[in-house]
Amino acid sequence: MYSDANMLLKLSEGMKDASGNEVLQKTTSFWYDDNGNQITETSEYVAPENADTQESYTAGALDNGTAQYDIGTEMTTNSYDGFNRLKSVDTVKGGTRSVTEFVYNGNDLRVRKTVKRASAGYTPEVTNYLYDRQHVILETDASENVKARYIRGINYIAMVDAMYRLSNFLYNGHGDVVQTVSEAGQVENRYDYDIFGSPTLSIEEYRCAIRYAGEFYDEETGLYYLRARYYDPYIGRFISEDTYTGNPSDPLSLNLYTYCHNEPIMYVDPTGHKEELDKMIKSTATKNAIDKATKAYEQAKAKNDKAGMTKAHDDAEKARSNYAKTSKDAHYIEAKYGTSALASYLGGGGSGKSGNQGTGKDSSPAPDPQPKPNVSSLEQAIAASKGKGNSDIFTTRLTNKDFLKIVDGSITYYGGDQDWFKRYTQNFGGCGPTSAANILAYMAMTDPEIAKLYGYDTKNITKADFAKFMEQVYKYVTPLTVPISSNMSDKKGSQVGIPSLGITSLSDFTRGVEKFAQSKEISLKSNWSSEKPTFNNAVSYIREGLGKDKPVALLNMFNPVDMQWTDPSTNKTKTTTYEQHWVTITGITENKKSGEVTLEVSSWGGRATLSFNSLYNNMDWNEKFFPAGIMYFEHKK
Repeated sequence: MYSDANMLLKLSEGMKDASGNEVLQKTTSFWYDDNGNQITETSEYVAPENADTQESYTAGALDNGTAQYDIGTEMTTNSYDGFNRLKSVDTVKGGTRSVTEFVYNGNDLRVRKTVKRASAGYTPEVTNYLYDRQHVILETDASENVKARYIRGINYIAMVDAMYRLSNFLYNGHGDVVQTVSEAGQVENRYDYDIFGSPTLSIEEYRCAIRYAGEFYDEETGLYYLRARYYDPYIGRFISEDTYTGNPSDPLSLNLYTYCHNEPIMYVDPTGHKEELDKMIKSTATKNAIDKATKAYEQAKAKNDKAGMTKAHDDAEKARSNYAKTSKDAHYIEAKYGTSALASYLGGGGSGKSGNQGTGKDSSPAPDPQPKPNVSSLEQAIAASKGKGNSDIFTTRLTNKDFLKIVDGSITYYGGDQDWFKRYTQNFGGCGPTSAANILAYMAMTDPEIAKLYGYDTKNITKADFAKFMEQVYKYVTPLTVPISSNMSDKKGSQVGIPSLGITSLSDFTRGVEKFAQSKEISLKSNWSSEKPTFNNAVSYIREGLGKDKPVALLNMFNPVDMQWTDPSTNKTKTTTYEQHWVTITGITENKKSGEVTLEVSSWGGRATLSFNSLYNNMDWNEKFFPAGIMYFEHKK
């Protein structure tokens, strides 16, 4: 149950035996003061015999650098450095004292934790942390001996300890680690938490720090380290203020200590610090506007000018919001507003329901996307992501609804057709160069800085111009060929001699596209892996590319796929079976309820839909010489 402000008020849980009989009911109620601080949590249990038990606690206020007391048996003193970073935690519990000290690098990331326990004669126990961007990948001791290695995908996948034991992390739906499992499949550790992340069960065979929401838990302090700040799950709040001052139109945001808007079921906080998001902004103008507003805010704060502080804050938030709306930066929108808002906003509303979505058997052309987001679309997407009208189906498409609208008399194509190449040998294996031409032309059309990539009119793309462009790209993205009988003739009357096998690897495709761009004095970059990604990683990668308004190339190898597509020349639906084929992905629809993922693609100048579920399972990602894969390109400035 939630309040009108979307704060969690009551949580009901049940436990059943193997026969389905309810053996325990638990109801947890949360109470907050007028400022949104959680002050009371009460849990009531109803057992089969209807015997009621109740437990509760009351939390007091917390300020930086002050001591907190808990029923006279525990004392904690937090100390901070000049940058408002937690420097040390001095704890007395059950008559035993421990001191935990922290050191940070220039990026404000914690690089060392030192624990000194009275029971061990205050001998320092040091843990050093090494990072890949903001994520810990290695822990060492004071002598730089490895204590733990971490393997990451979207989240932490596994840990290898100092004894080379591999432990895999198992998560619940909220992203909390609930078990660790050995290579042999044996359960090692078990964890459970209350809704705000306070541990309620910890059974460990081996040490593990990854816990609630997949974050690092310091057992010495009872705090979660969320990069910019530390979170105390016992009181459901951060222990220091956020530098983000809140929005007057959202009263709860004015409380700078709340965790996830007091809504920990729906949200997690991956950074603990909204200011961290500003580092993701790529626009210099936006950064300058935020810096200007920040200075104005500090000046107003020094004068106790609340009106000036509010105006400066609003100016900074307006700059951030405008950046999200105009740039459609998928990473930034997802980090600031959440995954649901990202899918809803970049997908033009988040509905995207049509025909047999997700089956790969929709005989109609891929549906047109919703209109481009208007000024309020981002706000609507954010509201939807908080549970107001959110759909289970999300669609992310390129900004241009027609992709590459190529007009030839009465016929309209949606991307290039490999049959437009001059020779039969080119037609036979020309899907790779065609996909490359599609991607390059679209990037030129949507980014004025690299418009010369195409070299023709991008506002009125004709078949004749695009066919010439395809021939130019073919010289760089050149398919593999093998010699055969020289007396064979192609359909246009010239000798074949050497038929094409096509572009059979992502590396050849990448190299060709990048060299073509270099010939135009433009630098493009791509990121792709020869290793098979997980299904979710692959979906996330495609969504990421489309969210950046970049078409995604897909290579299917040695995997017979029936693709139903609409032939632009006849406007009729055709079914073609491909074993090796390049297509250009222009949209993706994710059904969160059923798990079905549908791709909208351009192939042979037409539009088609494919079920990514069946395609992914059968794609030969790990083939040594001809691996399948997905990739997109970005302008490297």
